[in-house]
Amino acid sequence: MPDKRFKIVSSTIDQDQYDVAAQWAKTFLHNSTDDVAIKMSQLVMACVAMGDFKTRAYMSKSSELQAPSDQLTVADYLSHASRIILDYQDMSESNRAELLAYFPAPGETNTVFARSATHNVFRTERSVFEGKGVLLGVTGQLPSILKESRDFGVNIAMGGAGENNHYGKKISANGFSGHLYFHLNKEQNILLVGLEQSAPAASPLELLKGAKKYSEVEQQDTDQFGQGHSLIGASDTYTAAGSLYFSNPVYQAKLVLEKGCFPPEKYGAMKVIITDENWPAIKYYLERLRYIISTGSQEILTEQLLEKPTSAISYEKDFLSYIALNFDAYLKQIYQVFILQSESSADERILFEKLQTDLLVIIKKLQIGTLDSYDEFNLLVNQIATNPDTPEEYCQAIARISALFKLHLEIDPKLKQTQVTPEYQFGDITRTMLGKISGEEGYKFGDVTRFVVCCVTPTPSVPTASLSEQDKQEEPAKKTTGYRFGDYTRSLFGSGKTSETPEPPQDNINKPGF
Repeated sequence: MPDKRFKIVSSTIDQDQYDVAAQWAKTFLHNSTDDVAIKMSQLVMACVAMGDFKTRAYMSKSSELQAPSDQLTVADYLSHASRIILDYQDMSESNRAELLAYFPAPGETNTVFARSATHNVFRTERSVFEGKGVLLGVTGQLPSILKESRDFGVNIAMGGAGENNHYGKKISANGFSGHLYFHLNKEQNILLVGLEQSAPAASPLELLKGAKKYSEVEQQDTDQFGQGHSLIGASDTYTAAGSLYFSNPVYQAKLVLEKGCFPPEKYGAMKVIITDENWPAIKYYLERLRYIISTGSQEILTEQLLEKPTSAISYEKDFLSYIALNFDAYLKQIYQVFILQSESSADERILFEKLQTDLLVIIKKLQIGTLDSYDEFNLLVNQIATNPDTPEEYCQAIARISALFKLHLEIDPKLKQTQVTPEYQFGDITRTMLGKISGEEGYKFGDVTRFVVCCVTPTPSVPTASLSEQDKQEEPAKKTTGYRFGDYTRSLFGSGKTSETPEPPQDNINKPGF
């Protein structure tokens, strides 16, 4: 039986959506209807389905939230490790109280607990924003007597309590089979909610000593994919719903090629406005969902969760770029899943690793506009595809990269608008300060100091307009020699003499980068 990770990475979007909805269906059917996490997740899905739900897609030409694409399902939006903002400012006090009852404070009658988080949500005069930062996670560990808790969590048994996960371990609500996080900003009437693969450490002490131990048959220590939860909020790969992150390049590539849309951006890109007008429809959706659950039909429940939000509309493909993906992570993931976990020989693995390394170098050149590398790219893709030892799934994943570049070239034939910034190289900032851009004289070590020295004691120069063409060509040879140790100090004291030893070598400033 194929590994679940293999199935996730190789599946189509249609199959992925069905698997995600089925995972939620099993979760709702095999947990108590009074479970706080179950009620909370059902409420969020109802808000997405019937509320004023808007998103901002990755690589969208607009910075504003818009109606979501009709290619993603109600279940999708809570299943790919991003968070949803619930804005309830326009609700009456009674309806607000009804909504907030689904997000209780920690107490003896529930399993909610205060926690740290690297996220928050806040309102400005212009909009509502999701905050993100390591400092938020660190300050979240401060005792409650020093700060008011706004970050909370509740564990959820994704797949159903007592059921077996994909690796034969028992699922339970111990924090290693799913976790719901929520940030409650009552002063500004906004919530932030998201499904996480596992719970964070409850305290710095637990972070050091390790989590509580459970029965050997239960999933514990990590989630079923071997992932933990970082204090600094570092991203993993697989979600508690059995899929990939919205920000995962493999998922992004599959979605845009198969469905014509990108997923929402990673932060602050999903928001539901809940009002007195749409609250009754949200509650009706909840009632219908609970009725289906009461029938015990996993098939009907799965179909319900595959429905699209009522605010969703159809879009034509219209994005800034189709190649602004992290292809380094993309290639590493498909190599790990399709090559390392296959029956490939050691020699074949070495060959694919070399081909993949060469391909990444070419991809990065293309991403920064080196169109001349496109023929070389096609030759290497063809070499991988025609190799009889290439696994079919790996071949499909490589072909997907080729399809993305073909799609992008339709909107940007000269690769001038790839939306990819070259990697920083030593000297880049200095080079910018001095106006030495690509095509001009290269940056040399000491240029900044030389620039400062010239500002203090500038040397006279002959206007180039008065020179002949031959003089212009010879003019660079008349430049003063490069900066030497002590020049800056000497300039401050009025001495303009410098040594005449050769200048240091140039920095390497032309490396391609992502």
